[in-house]
Amino acid sequence: MRRAFTLIEIIIYLAIVGMIAVSLVMYSISVSSSRSKAEVVAEVQTNTRFALDIMRQKIRSADRIDFINSTLTNPGKLYLVMPTPTLAQSPVIFDIDNGRLRMKVGTGQYALLTSDEIEVANLQFANLTKGAREHVSVSMTLRYKNAGSVEYKYEYSITSAIGVRI
Repeated sequence: MRRAFTLIEIIIYLAIVGMIAVSLVMYSISVSSSRSKAEVVAEVQTNTRFALDIMRQKIRSADRIDFINSTLTNPGKLYLVMPTPTLAQSPVIFDIDNGRLRMKVGTGQYALLTSDEIEVANLQFANLTKGAREHVSVSMTLRYKNAGSVEYKYEYSITSAIGVRI
C-alpha cells in the first residue's frame, strides 16, 4: 500500500523550507550591506589619508607658511612658500572647490586630491607656531557624497599638526 504525505506534513515541510529560504535571503542582504558600508568607509579613509599625506609632505618641505594670505577658517586656504621661490614651484596652495580638496603648485594647474565620490565638508587651519619653527593644524571632514541610504552615510574627521622643517 502506498502511503502519501498528509496535509499537515506538507504544511510543516513548507514552513521549514520557507524559514530556511528567508534566513538565507536575509543573510545575503546583510552580507551585501556590510560589504557596501565597508567600501564606503575605505573610500573616505583612503581619500583622507592621501590628502593629508600630500599636505604633510608639502608643508614639511616648505620654507615657510604664508599666514597673511592664508584663510584659516572654513573653507580654509593655505599658502606655502617653497625653498626655491620660482613661479613654477611657489606658492603651493591648498583649498576647496565644489567640495573637493585641491592643490596648486606655482603657476601650474590645480590638482584634485579627493575623488569625485568624496565631499570635503570642512577644511580649517590654525597657526600653532611657537618660536622659530612654524606649525599649522589641519582639520578636515570628508564624507561620502552619494549617500542615498544608511549604508552609504559615512563621515570622517581628522586633525593633524604639521611643522615646517628648518
